[in-house]
Amino acid sequence: MARRREARLLRGRHDKETARSKRREDLFQGAENRPELFQDLLRQEPDEDIVERVENHWLPAIRQGQLTQALPEDALFFLKVWALETLSEEKIHEAMERGGDLRALSERMRSIEEEHGIERGEPWLPGEGPGHWEELRQQWQEKVDAIFQRTLEEHDEHELARRFRDDPGVLEEQMEKGRRYIFGA
Repeated sequence: MARRREARLLRGRHDKETARSKRREDLFQGAENRPELFQDLLRQEPDEDIVERVENHWLPAIRQGQLTQALPEDALFFLKVWALETLSEEKIHEAMERGGDLRALSERMRSIEEEHGIERGEPWLPGEGPGHWEELRQQWQEKVDAIFQRTLEEHDEHELARRFRDDPGVLEEQMEKGRRYIFGA
């Protein structure tokens, strides 16, 4: 979860619509493989708020699936975390729009990227950038992770929040198993 999630967040950090567009691409890819899982989100109206759609329709449906064991545990886990990440990403973009530390870190990272001729929306992956950029990325990621942690807690996912904090590698493995089930290879 960590590396794939970090890379996606880094690519979409400048522009909420770019990040949403990438989420919708994922959604359509998932719908090709498993339309029954994504039909509710695909019904979203263009002007409908993604947060409301996820919170009021998709998360409850996923949780109901968990109770009925309609899908393998890893697939349900992936869908739940994917939905919660969607909510978290919206909060990240709201924080970026307000300014503050998150935006300042992103702007400093972008300045370094420009110095190295890196295109907007195609930053280095974690661990691949120059030292100062990596330091800033780590600070930015810590703030982003804190937002995700709060999102988990706000949605009563206390065990998931604990696991995200204490053992992210195990979560990453389970997410990857679920992702492969939903999206294929």
